[in-house]
Amino acid sequence: IIKALSQQQVLVVTGETGCGKTTQVPQFIMEELGGECFIVCTQPRRIAAISVAQRVAEERGERLGESVGYQVRLESERSEDTRLLFCTTGVLLRKMAGDRDLRSVTTVIVDEIHALAPTKRGTHLMLSLERVARALAPRLEPPRVLALDVAAHGAEAPREDGEARAAAAAAPRRVEHQEPRAGLADRPRDRRPERPEHAVRRVRRDNAERAGLRVP
Repeated sequence: IIKALSQQQVLVVTGETGCGKTTQVPQFIMEELGGECFIVCTQPRRIAAISVAQRVAEERGERLGESVGYQVRLESERSEDTRLLFCTTGVLLRKMAGDRDLRSVTTVIVDEIHALAPTKRGTHLMLSLERVARALAPRLEPPRVLALDVAAHGAEAPREDGEARAAAAAAPRRVEHQEPRAGLADRPRDRRPERPEHAVRRVRRDNAERAGLRVP
């Protein structure tokens, strides 16, 4: 991954869930670039940004907010020594509003890109990063952009004797059409939900009749 990133402006890394894309890849880059780097790793949800930052800081034996921190809306845990920042998509977009080309960032990691695709904010971020990458690609200047995601369509990412591939080939897929199930509007209207008190009364009456009693 480090070798490929030194030769490419944009890199797509795919792998199965639990392989270390989110927690290990940012640390690889941070260790390779040293103390001068500033890596931003986006997460689709704020709870994910906080929990992943806590996990990585714990792995490194540090307090949260030292070399590893997070920033979400109205909350942050970071310092002047922070080199790896986990944040939400909105935080990075706001940063790009003031730093159009992200000159203060050495690497941008976009995690869970499949979760961003259907959203307007995700589309805006990807188009903005594409503009930055196209402008800097001829000179291979920072920031480099990594996109992390699970293997395409559930297929395993290709492997070459342990050497990272830039992207996983899309697996062949078959599309099957299924008749829609009957919705609420299509169900018979003579069977309405039974009210709780009516259900209790009916059960009591049934039990009493079985015991030979009469309940009014």
